[in-house]
Amino acid sequence: MITTKQISQGIQRDAPPFLFNRTSWIVMFDRKAANITWPSEVKTACQKFGIKLRSVSVEYLKDHPDEIYIILCHKSWSIYDYHWFAYPGYANDLDFYKDATVIDTVYLLER
Repeated sequence: MITTKQISQGIQRDAPPFLFNRTSWIVMFDRKAANITWPSEVKTACQKFGIKLRSVSVEYLKDHPDEIYIILCHKSWSIYDYHWFAYPGYANDLDFYKDATVIDTVYLLER
């Protein structure tokens, strides 16, 4: 079984070179931008493990709680606090940033 740590390492390992890495450019203005995880990075890392991602709604997730998801979210009123987490797993609820959590994308993991 694939772990969230393996996906995270894959995202970091497979980052494009500096000139083509949008995060590297943003980090020049603010170091907090290094925490941003882009949807394409999550997709690429999962594809390397043979995992397909299907975009679903938050309502679908709530109706199918026994499935495994990757959720991309950000902190409201922030341009730097973008992150991903596995559900269930890292968080058993959907409030990564507490009350300031904004869910951007929910991916259902499929083999």
